[in-house]
Amino acid sequence: MNAQATPELQFDSTSVRLAEHALDWRQAVGQMGELLAERGFAKSGYTSNMVRVIERFGPYVVVGPGVALVHARPGEETIENGLAVITYPEGVGFGHARYDPVRVVVGMTATSASEHLKLIAALAKTFDNDAVLGELIAAASPESLVELLKPRLVAAGLLVA
Repeated sequence: MNAQATPELQFDSTSVRLAEHALDWRQAVGQMGELLAERGFAKSGYTSNMVRVIERFGPYVVVGPGVALVHARPGEETIENGLAVITYPEGVGFGHARYDPVRVVVGMTATSASEHLKLIAALAKTFDNDAVLGELIAAASPESLVELLKPRLVAAGLLVA
C-alpha cells in the first residue's frame, strides 16, 4: 500500500445487525463493541475505549444526519481494520444538536494511527449523504445492506471490488 492509499477494511454481512434497539448511546456503542469483537476486529476492551472518546470529545462521532461513526484510536485492543454497521429504526440519542437521533451506527477499527485518520475521513465522506441513511434503514437483510453500501465503499477505496 502506498502512503496515499486508503487502507482496506474487512466488511461483509456478518458485520451487520439490523433493527436493533438501544436505550442510549452507551448501549449502542456497547452493542457495536460486541459486534466488532465477535468479528475479530477488536478485543472486548475496545468498547471502553470508544465510550471514553465520546465522553471526552462529545458527539463529534455523529458525522451526518442520523449516522454515527464510532471508533477509538489504534492500540492493544485493535486486531485488524474492520467495519460494522448496526441500524436502529427508532433512533438513539447521541446528544448531537443537529443530527440526532442516530439511526445507523457504523463501527470502525484501524491498526495504525495513519490508517485510522484515513479511514475516518473516507468513511465520514461516504456516510455524509441523506440518501444513504434511508437506504440502510430500509435494508431487508444484512446481505442487502452490504450490497447497498459496497459500491460506495469501493468508490472510497475502502473495499476491493
